[in-house]
Amino acid sequence: MDTRTCQAGGGTRLAGIGRGGGGAASGGKATIGPLRGQSPDVGTCLDPCIALCGTMREIDESHIGAEALEESGRLGYEFYRSIGSPTRIVAPMVDQSELAFRRLCRRYGSNLCYTPMYNSKCFAVSSAYRKSNFDPHPEDRPLIVQFCGHDPALLLASAKFVEKECDAIDLNLGCPQGIARKGRYGAFLLEEWALLRDIVSTLAKNLSIPVTCKVRLLDSVEDTITMCKMLVAAGARIITVHGRTKEQKSKATAGCNWDAIRRIKEALPVPVFSNGAISSLEDVERCLRETGCDGVMSSEGVLERPGLFSDNVSTVTGLKMSQDDIVLEYIDLAKQSPPHSRGRTSVPCLRGHMFKCLFTAVAVRTDLRARLTKARTLEEMEELALAVREARLADPESFDEEKTWYRRHTMPHTSDEWGTPQALWAAQAEVVAEKRLRDPGPEEVGLGDSIFGEEEGAGDY
Repeated sequence: MDTRTCQAGGGTRLAGIGRGGGGAASGGKATIGPLRGQSPDVGTCLDPCIALCGTMREIDESHIGAEALEESGRLGYEFYRSIGSPTRIVAPMVDQSELAFRRLCRRYGSNLCYTPMYNSKCFAVSSAYRKSNFDPHPEDRPLIVQFCGHDPALLLASAKFVEKECDAIDLNLGCPQGIARKGRYGAFLLEEWALLRDIVSTLAKNLSIPVTCKVRLLDSVEDTITMCKMLVAAGARIITVHGRTKEQKSKATAGCNWDAIRRIKEALPVPVFSNGAISSLEDVERCLRETGCDGVMSSEGVLERPGLFSDNVSTVTGLKMSQDDIVLEYIDLAKQSPPHSRGRTSVPCLRGHMFKCLFTAVAVRTDLRARLTKARTLEEMEELALAVREARLADPESFDEEKTWYRRHTMPHTSDEWGTPQALWAAQAEVVAEKRLRDPGPEEVGLGDSIFGEEEGAGDY
């Protein structure tokens, strides 16, 4: 994702899209006037049931209307069925769930994909940002576009640009990274309930497509249920729950709380997707059984195994493919979007994917890892994938499939093997450091407004 084109200043206000107005073309100018459901003050809620309170501590279920919940549930399942009742979902991931990767995952069993998270301030005001990031394609449906932000007007302006080219708009309430705290979005909005209600109702009342939300757990499951009901009553048609709190991230990642997700699913009238602790097709099936959710979303698991939802069996050929075969297929899809075209796969993005997909090779073979960090073109990436295939066929026993990038959170800390968390993080840090040296991000070049996570990929384990 290229954030260098975003030069939006703080407090940006747009004016001109009337009530129920159509979406603007990608290169046009979006403006917003009076909005249905939006408060005069962004942080103030007009709903008489919620106007009394601004934070989660002051809201309980008596403030949430049963009729609104019932109607949202009916519309939520109507929408869910209209897109084929998807159960295998690719998560929104910063700089990772781009078009070529989504197309690849659809070939391996995914039946719903999300775009990467887009910064609503950048998307609303910068045509260059939109053109370099949003990439509609006829094969890429159903598709949900995710935005982050805290300003209802900017979020709506952004959504208006894409509402004709996707199936729903998702609000990111799950990003736990420090950049989200600075930008006041993601999981750091989870206690600003009046503002969340304002954002969701503004989008729901002014868009022609549904609004969905992706959240993390609060400290209390009961509070999480109440918050989700508030979002549903405000107009959210699907809720995705990542089964960890915002503090449980990176090296502090804990087990995913499927029981909490089950309780949330049982309490809500709308479709619920479970996110977290998905690394195999068996995990998908077990999660569906244990949580009762309508769908399962994978983030980091599918980054490492794009064929996760079909156990690497191609829906095109019916054949089970190796990791290096799938990487070569991904590179072929990336080549279909030239480097400077809309929907392109950048070399840093491809490098990040290859590091994860080929981790069992590059973690042990320092020569292959060095080639990965130095590769500058799609052709060099392809040569590396072919070299990995050759090495695997020559010495299959050296590729331990149990020691994977995904398992860096769960490997025992007592071993001195390369597969310990310390070694996994060290190997990843080598690639990330090289990437930053060659491809400095927005923060390093001083442009600000970065929405990159604090670790490569910024996925949800």
